[in-house]
Amino acid sequence: MVKSTDMASGVLICVACLLFIQSSSLRSSIDEIALSAPSSPGAALSEVSVPSRRTTAASSVRGSASRRLAATPNRTAEAQQQDLLVFTKIPRCGSTAVGHILHELSRSRGFSVWDEPPYRVRRLLPETEQQALKAVKEISQVPKPAVVIKEKSYIDFSRHGHQKPIYVSMVRDPLEHVNSWFYWLRAPFAVVERALSFGKDNAVSHLPKAPFLKKNFETCYESKDPECNYAEGTSRIGHPTQAFCTYSSECARLGSQAALQEAKRVVEEQYAVVGLLEDWDVSLAVMERLVPRFFAGASDIYREKLARNRTLRNENFYKPKLRAALRQKMVKSFQAEIEFYDFVKQRLYNQYESLKD
Repeated sequence: MVKSTDMASGVLICVACLLFIQSSSLRSSIDEIALSAPSSPGAALSEVSVPSRRTTAASSVRGSASRRLAATPNRTAEAQQQDLLVFTKIPRCGSTAVGHILHELSRSRGFSVWDEPPYRVRRLLPETEQQALKAVKEISQVPKPAVVIKEKSYIDFSRHGHQKPIYVSMVRDPLEHVNSWFYWLRAPFAVVERALSFGKDNAVSHLPKAPFLKKNFETCYESKDPECNYAEGTSRIGHPTQAFCTYSSECARLGSQAALQEAKRVVEEQYAVVGLLEDWDVSLAVMERLVPRFFAGASDIYREKLARNRTLRNENFYKPKLRAALRQKMVKSFQAEIEFYDFVKQRLYNQYESLKD
C-alpha cells in the first residue's frame, strides 16, 4: 500500500509543476542544456579537467602577485576541538555536494556527519546571545569525531565558553548566487520540499501562488520589485558576507563596509578553508591538505561520483543564465559582496600555491 506521505508528495509535485509550467516566459529562457537533463535536482558547477583548472588558478595567483595576501597560518592546527568540524552552510554555494562527499568519507574514516533538515524560513543570524549559546552547546555535544553542517553564520565558540572547532565553508560568485536563489525558490522540487516541512496536512496551504512562480529575475530586478531590491543598506537575509559576520548590527545590511571588513577578518583568522563553487579542484585540494582528518580522499570522490552527476550536485535545471548586460547593472549594488568574493578567492589560491612549495 502506498504511504500517505508519498501520496501527498506526489500530489504536491503535480500541483507545483502545473503552476510552474504556466510561466512561459521563464520556460522559454531556460538554458538549452537543461532541456535534455533528467527532471531531478542538482548547484551550477563547471566541469573542467584537473590540470587545466589548477593551471588557471596558479596563473591567476602569479598574475596578481602585487596584491597577494600574507600567507595564511594553519587555522586547523589552532582549533581546540580537532575532532569537530563545523561547515558553515550557505544555500546554493555547494553545501549539498560537500555533504555528499563528507558522508562518503565518513564511512571509511570513522566520523559522523550531522546535517540539518531544510529550514522553513532562513535565519542565518542568531537573533540573540541565548540562541547563539544554544547552537554552540548543541554542536559541542554531538558524539565525536564529527562534522556538523549548519545553516548558521559564524559563531565564536570561545565567546560562549566552549572550545573552538575547525571551520570550513564554500562561497560562490555573488551575482550568480542571487540568481540561483531566486530560481531555487521557484523550482518544483524545492517548492514541494518546503511545503512538506510544514507537515503533509498543511503542505498544500503553503504552496506559493502562480504569480510568484511566474516571476523572472531580470524583470523582478529591473522593475524594482521588493523581492529583488538590492540597494545598498537593504537588510537581506542570506547573502554570503553575512555568513561570516555575526556580532555586528551591520551584518544584515547589504553593502556595509563594516560587515565586509568583519567578514574578511573572520575568514582570515578563524576558517581553515573557504572554498569556491567555481573551482572544485583547488578547493578540495586545499581542504585535503589542511583538514586531512575529514577531507582526505575528497577529490577522488568528487571526480568519481559528483563531477558528472547533476543530481548529487543539487543543480537547479530551471535556472536561466544571468545575462551579461544584467550583470553589469547589478555590479554597483554588490560591490562589497564582490570584494569579499575576490578576497576569498585570493586567499584560497594563496593557500594552494603555498602548499605546493
